[in-house]
Amino acid sequence: MSVELATKVGASIGEPERPRHVAVIREPTTAATLRTKGRLFVLVHVEDQGAHGREIAVQAAEALRDEYYYDLSAGIDISLRRAISGANRRARERLRLGESLHLACAVLCRNEVYAAKVGQAEIFLVRRARLFVPGASRGELTDYAYRSARAATAPLGADSEVVLNVWREETEPGDVLILSVIRLAEVLGADELKNAVLTLPPSSAATELHDRFGAASGRAAPGILIVEVAPRAAAARVRPPTPAIEDPEVERIAERMRSHVDAAEERGRGFGRLLRSALAALARPFIAALAVVLSLLPRGRAALPRAADVSAVRAVRRRRLTIALAAMLILASGGVGVLSYADFLDASASGNIALSLLRAKQEFDAASAAAAKQPPDVSGAREHLEASERFLNEAAASRRADAAQVAKQRNDIAQLRAQLTTILLDLVKLDAKAAPTLMDYGQKDVAFIADPGAAKVWRVPTSQPQNAAAFTQQGAPEGVGVPTIVTLAGDVLYIMDRDGRLFRYDGDKKRELLIKDRKFTRPIGVAVFSQNIYVLDGPSGQVWKYEPSADGQYSAPAIAFLDRPLTPGTARSVAVDGDVWVVTTDGKLHRYHRQSGLTASELDVAIRWEGNPAHVDAVQAKEGQGRKLWILDAAARRVLQIAKDGVEEARIALPAELPEPSAFVVVEESGYIVTLHGTRLARTDLPR
Repeated sequence: MSVELATKVGASIGEPERPRHVAVIREPTTAATLRTKGRLFVLVHVEDQGAHGREIAVQAAEALRDEYYYDLSAGIDISLRRAISGANRRARERLRLGESLHLACAVLCRNEVYAAKVGQAEIFLVRRARLFVPGASRGELTDYAYRSARAATAPLGADSEVVLNVWREETEPGDVLILSVIRLAEVLGADELKNAVLTLPPSSAATELHDRFGAASGRAAPGILIVEVAPRAAAARVRPPTPAIEDPEVERIAERMRSHVDAAEERGRGFGRLLRSALAALARPFIAALAVVLSLLPRGRAALPRAADVSAVRAVRRRRLTIALAAMLILASGGVGVLSYADFLDASASGNIALSLLRAKQEFDAASAAAAKQPPDVSGAREHLEASERFLNEAAASRRADAAQVAKQRNDIAQLRAQLTTILLDLVKLDAKAAPTLMDYGQKDVAFIADPGAAKVWRVPTSQPQNAAAFTQQGAPEGVGVPTIVTLAGDVLYIMDRDGRLFRYDGDKKRELLIKDRKFTRPIGVAVFSQNIYVLDGPSGQVWKYEPSADGQYSAPAIAFLDRPLTPGTARSVAVDGDVWVVTTDGKLHRYHRQSGLTASELDVAIRWEGNPAHVDAVQAKEGQGRKLWILDAAARRVLQIAKDGVEEARIALPAELPEPSAFVVVEESGYIVTLHGTRLARTDLPR
């Protein structure tokens, strides 16, 4: 079902005194034209600044508009090609030497957008806070960060035949279409372009981008046309239309249910007619025999009744007989209704079971398709498997479900999950006492795991799955007691043992770091940023900061970094990337930033979730990681990517068949996540 859409348009076409751009916008007022031809948006860039070049650009844009709306013999994409070809011929006839035109145009019809460009024009689509460009084929979107360089086509009017690729895509409410020319995104940056159109109205966003381009490049800004797509409030309807069922299996189930109901109603009507006929046939001889018996009974005297008395008696008899027959008919109709309702319930239950099994099969097929991609979409496949299992549980809740079919589907789901789950290592195979707690990674696809149970620090390569014998296990390093916390700053490893002593390992160089002013009693986590050490203490709820002295040790007094400590016993984990991020046991994320002085104040963390809110169990924020951080929702078995401004950017599903993860690391440069489930390490590829 298509959605009625409205548009908000903003444009900036350069300096008014030296116009170099032409924008033509046509939104038909006739409903029939709006449904068949849609809204047309055209932007033409003039290389020559003279009046002659601008006049040709105006004529070409108006010729494109008129020819597109007058062409009723073909679809939108063909009409758009013809209109652009006509504008190309019009421009070729009048262009002079040194003059060239670059064109970008788009058509918004119902819930679809058609776009085409000629020359150095650019087309962008902002959807769900991400910047896309049209792909190689229609219906294909490419993230701007992963775009491939393409050669620009010849300008408008340069050749007799123009090379066109009409791109087509279904729109969503909230989409923003940007038409421009000449390196708008390269000069401003993808984030600046995206943030401007997301935070400002189209007209203000166009003006803002125009001013930023001029300030950043020192050149005249290009023409900018911004179209925001919003849902139109639909008129009130007496009854909403019933959505059509496109699945043939669902149609067959519905048809079978209708035939059962019609047959039951027909049987009820036939049974009622037969009962009425039988009662009428039985009543006639019974009444005649009763009249004969009554006539033969002896009477004391033969007194002729009065005519009025005989008529009244007959009327009473007829009423009594009619009431009796009506009561019998009501009872028979009630019985038929009960049978029909039972038959309907039976057919409805069978149809619901079949529909649940069909949906479970469809979700499983979608998961298989996601797993077969190159590279595989592991997170998407797991989400489809969870949906398939929900539908399968709905079907299995009824005793009417085919147990063999349900068991086969469960087995298929389990096999596909096993294929999607990559187990790097089970530490219990290396040491039966293994009980790992914390994990961190450096810059060479190597994870370090603190294992208090085995009193060891494990060094695990994570780039490729390997067998257990190939790993290099490392016991408690020299001088270290029972290791409880590991953290890395680049390739430098820091280990804190159960006694609170801190050790630094930089390649082959090993050194114990002497912290003179130890304010912490039970450290929960340690983070290192710019050689400053941050220790999260559980009993005090404070983050103690230690700055290095000239000899490389930490003999300076401890700094209580948080202006207001957390509630004692609620701290869970800490990460530092310039700001200090602390996770508490209630599943909340706290952000601290130092404005001035030695302490940091708490900032409001307003995360804009795309779905249901996550319970934050751990956070990863590293130096050089950029404007984003990663959080772990252990109970829901997922990792979420959050921008520093609070916008949720991605959700990655973790293995559902494994226990809840206790720790995680995201290796962005290699494109995967490593999670710790009990004693097992699992790897999940990031979606690309």
